[in-house]
Amino acid sequence: MKKTLFLLLAMLACVALSAAPAVTYKEAPVLADLVKAGKLPPVAQRLPDNPLVVPADEIGQYGGVWRRGFLGPSDFNGVNRVIYDVLARFGPDGATIEMKVAESVTSSADFRTWIVKLRKGTKWSDGSPFTTDDIIFWYKDVLLNKDLTPAMPGWMLNKDGTPVAVQKINDLTATWKFKDPNTNFLLELTTKDFGDRQIPIFLPSRYLKQFHASYAKKEDLDKMVADAKLKTWGELFVAKQNPLDNPERPGMAAWVSSNRISDPIFVMKRNPYFVGVDKAGNQLPYIDEVQFKFFSDAQALNLAAIAGELDEQERHINLLNFPVLKENEQKLGKYKIFLWSSPGGFDAGVIFNQTYAKDPELGKLFANKDFRIAMSYAINRAQIHQSAFLGTGEPRQGVPKKGHPYYPGDDYAYKYTEYKPDVAAQMLDKIGLDKKDGEGFRLLP
Repeated sequence: MKKTLFLLLAMLACVALSAAPAVTYKEAPVLADLVKAGKLPPVAQRLPDNPLVVPADEIGQYGGVWRRGFLGPSDFNGVNRVIYDVLARFGPDGATIEMKVAESVTSSADFRTWIVKLRKGTKWSDGSPFTTDDIIFWYKDVLLNKDLTPAMPGWMLNKDGTPVAVQKINDLTATWKFKDPNTNFLLELTTKDFGDRQIPIFLPSRYLKQFHASYAKKEDLDKMVADAKLKTWGELFVAKQNPLDNPERPGMAAWVSSNRISDPIFVMKRNPYFVGVDKAGNQLPYIDEVQFKFFSDAQALNLAAIAGELDEQERHINLLNFPVLKENEQKLGKYKIFLWSSPGGFDAGVIFNQTYAKDPELGKLFANKDFRIAMSYAINRAQIHQSAFLGTGEPRQGVPKKGHPYYPGDDYAYKYTEYKPDVAAQMLDKIGLDKKDGEGFRLLP
């Protein structure tokens, strides 16, 4: 059973790729004022030649603030989910992969070579060009640099343990070359943003080279390290490349940092060079800024949501508060509650490790299909559904949701989900677990 609870007053459209029509591009009033003042180039010069076209149910209006809550700097993933700065991303269904910053990602017939093509004319939030040099900088100067990356991430290693080769073909094209077929590469691209404080696979090289030992003068770098009260240039580089801690760092997302995540209200303002437009040619985003207000705990955040102080929030909205949230939705009329199905398909489940080797007896048991079926019959899902999930969602097996490309069908989704303790007991007896201790717990053979 998998449902995410969130409050919604303003919702952003998810991105999808399509060819941009020949239109006259328009922009937010705050940016138009900067253009008139000569502080910003016209919108047509800020967009790539082939912008990302984001479909939506209707054309939005510019302006406003999206108010969210978070629990402080350690809650950075709540911010990262809004940024989601990636070459390719998941679509609205949570399964389809669509382009974002990249124009296309294709593979060779044997899946050993992947070609990433960027949008011509794409720019960072400071107006500097975004090219494959920004990918190669990440690869050569960050990923392959032992000071910055002591251990290579698994997705960038071949089966023999050697690093995957990344090459620049031209300013708009880069290739990843694997020694073995890799059908997961596109999926990997969708998760390589700032999540879990990882360094993403493209970086503003022109800005960050001043903090890198391969490019900066040693005396300049040493002074910056000392001024920042750090010990190594690597620590300085990691701090400077983190957009949540460094508002001067250029970004590619719809909003970019204007202060630090450690501030009481962390503010992200619109990126004037964002690659996306709507179907009418309006440069996105519609909303001027996103504000993340600090709360001491999740309960305080939930109370603020009830009071109508947040515009859209799913993170830290506690399902246990569903009754009071639903009651106040009707009483106060300040928000609406939606239950959103996750593509993962389940929130809680029991999964046995079928390759468990530390205890041979347990390993043999976990690998026994009848044991696993018996345990499935032994679970009172209906009771858990009501007591732990307050009747939301539905009891089922841990498979992707309906409509997902990998949904196996109802037969598998609901197989062995009935509560049949007597059948479970009989099956356990048959596989040799018929002996019990003094308290009634079954013993291994």
